Amino acid sequence: MRIRHIAQRGGSRRMSPLTWERWLTYGWLSVRVGFWLFGLPLRLRVYSLPTLLHSFTLARRTRGHRLEMDHTIETVVRLCQARLFRLPLFPRSCLRQALALYYVLTQLGYPVAIHFGVRKEREELHGHSWVTCHTPQRHARCQRGPYE
Repeated sequence: MRIRHIAQRGGSRRMSPLTWERWLTYGWLSVRVGFWLFGLPLRLRVYSLPTLLHSFTLARRTRGHRLEMDHTIETVVRLCQARLFRLPLFPRSCLRQALALYYVLTQLGYPVAIHFGVRKEREELHGHSWVTCHTPQRHARCQRGPYE
């Protein structure tokens, strides 16, 4: 009886298989990146930044299932900006986000580069980091500001 009632109202509440697959794929990506972010402060204390970036580059996959870049970036950025990762234990937001994006996009085989900029104001140094992706379709980057 309830099934007929739902069918008369315009369908069921079930997700299509494609929606389920996408939900699980990006959910699993969120879990993997979340665990990776938890280990980031320790990695930054143990390894130098060049060593860490080199290990990310060596882990590059050259084939396999590629996730859509836009949804992947959106998922990683949303996770990096979560309140939990704003604690003083974790690196600043731009470094955290740039390292996470570089790690994930490199793993997926996208041609990405990470950049670090430093600006000196009087006696203070201000730094920023960002990721660029060089594909035929786009040249995606976050705001660089005066560090270019």
